[in-house]
Amino acid sequence: RLSKKVAERAVLRLSAPPAPLGEMPIIIAAEAGGTLIHEAIGHPLEADAVQKGVSPMYKGAIGKVVGNEKVSVLEDPTMPGQRGFYAFDDEGIAAQRVVLVDHGVLKTYLYDRQTAFKDHVPSNGHGRRESYRHRPIPRMANTFVAPGTDDPKMILRSVPNGLLVTKMGGGQVEPATGDFVFEVEEGFLIKEGQVGPLIRSANLLGNGPD
Repeated sequence: RLSKKVAERAVLRLSAPPAPLGEMPIIIAAEAGGTLIHEAIGHPLEADAVQKGVSPMYKGAIGKVVGNEKVSVLEDPTMPGQRGFYAFDDEGIAAQRVVLVDHGVLKTYLYDRQTAFKDHVPSNGHGRRESYRHRPIPRMANTFVAPGTDDPKMILRSVPNGLLVTKMGGGQVEPATGDFVFEVEEGFLIKEGQVGPLIRSANLLGNGPD
């Protein structure tokens, strides 16, 4: 089934027109949004990046509004079956669900023991090490946007013309500025609030804090 699905998608992309140039509203499906959140928000909120000045836009921003009031970003290594699941981090701290952004307000960073000590707060269980040869550093597990209350169909109808991203490709972010670029693996034009034709060769450029 998976092979057939991948083959059908590949054939459709061969005949799909290239993406139009210019700025347009973007709707990102839930399945595709994780990559964007991971790169554009997750990495800049790792405490070592903040303390080293690599992520200046979030330094000293605890308690301040950093996003839309509808946006809440969570980090949860306690979700069984997910790729980032663990019961304890690599420093023996019990894994815990952490609310990073609560309805647009920045609540905390991702900490290991060392960075938590510097900020005079307890570690929230995100000390991760690549192997026994490496020291722990604060890193993500399962980072995602909390579900909202808006009807997805209503969201689609609210965009007369734009792009619906259903599958994201690779991407990168510049932590110092928050600028990012992502490849769209699967995207559809939105026409008059309805899903239109598949397009190819689309890239998303933007800024995390914005």
